[in-house]
Amino acid sequence: MQALELKVPPVAFSVVFAVAMWAASTIYPEASFALPGNSVVACAFACIGAGLAFMLTGWATYLANAAALPKEYLCRRISRVCS
Repeated sequence: MQALELKVPPVAFSVVFAVAMWAASTIYPEASFALPGNSVVACAFACIGAGLAFMLTGWATYLANAAALPKEYLCRRISRVCS
């Protein structure tokens, strides 16, 4: 299990790749291209990604046989639930 442990923090990983993308766009501006309807495409990808994340979270919760709000959590938040 030690081999699967995170060696590089995810934030550092994201920063390194963000800097690499910025550097690539600065060095090779001729590789840029205009996509017609790019805001519509970006919105569609964002909606698809959010929907997939929501569905996969629900599926993982179902497979784990876990409740979305376990009774212990509700008992700490609302005393009426446990009575």
